[in-house]
Amino acid sequence: CRWLANLGNAVVICPDYRLAPEHKFPAGLEDCAAVLRFMAGNAGDLGIDPARIAVAGDSAGGNLAAVLTLLARDGLAPPLAAQILIYPNTDARQIADSYRRFGDGFGLTAATMAWFRDRYVRTPDDIADWRVSPLLVSSLA
Repeated sequence: CRWLANLGNAVVICPDYRLAPEHKFPAGLEDCAAVLRFMAGNAGDLGIDPARIAVAGDSAGGNLAAVLTLLARDGLAPPLAAQILIYPNTDARQIADSYRRFGDGFGLTAATMAWFRDRYVRTPDDIADWRVSPLLVSSLA
């Protein structure tokens, strides 16, 4: 976070959102959306420019940042100036060729990813929800 703040000459806020498995989807997403609304609604008090708010995240945080961007696009969250997605998890179905090709022997295995996913979602049906798998949203435009 500090690196991004220094690189971008930006204020960086890292929300302490609820985590799975104690808090299943969509709890963490709801927390991040609430932080985004708070930032936009209190920009003056926070000393930030509401027109320059961006989201960023890596791995599961990248997933949340991608979903927040889609919510903002659809007017369901405050507008965003940018997003930074660092190796985001964008499709929880795990059907991409890369899962077959690189799912073993490279540290984070496909089986481990499935284990994490299964502790995040409430039911297997959540996997197809675009807020879990943002690549499944009806439009990325």
